[in-house]
Amino acid sequence: MRRFYRAFAQSFILIAIGAIIGAAVNALSSQPIPWIRPPKSMEEKWPAADAQTVLQHIQDGSAILIDARDANEFEAGHLPGAVNIPASEFRKSFQEFADNLPRDIPLIVYCQGGECDQSHEVIQQLADLGFEKLLLFPGGWQEWEKEKFPNEKSSS
Repeated sequence: MRRFYRAFAQSFILIAIGAIIGAAVNALSSQPIPWIRPPKSMEEKWPAADAQTVLQHIQDGSAILIDARDANEFEAGHLPGAVNIPASEFRKSFQEFADNLPRDIPLIVYCQGGECDQSHEVIQQLADLGFEKLLLFPGGWQEWEKEKFPNEKSSS
């Protein structure tokens, strides 16, 4: 029984030391992980556009659409004229379009919709690169399909 308590005490000490080291590394990190994840706010950080507004921008040619989904989802169907800059490959994909993305017209970023966070990741990275005219289409592909608006498919 004594061995059990000793092993338990040693295990507890190792876990405590690991937790302290982990907390210290996290505190010193340039991108620390929050201790408590704040609840998703109903108020978005980015100005939002609904499907009708996005359709109007497409018809006017007054914005560039950025699809943040993976390439296979994009190829299966996307908003007309959208460019694919997947969140998972942002740096690589962005380089292909960097020279052609104007800063004087809005960039509308979308993903699947619903609980999808890919559009939030891409729009934040665009903001970090100095783009200011950014809109989020939170309804994304799901809302677009529900509205039965026109779409495109990529030919492979």
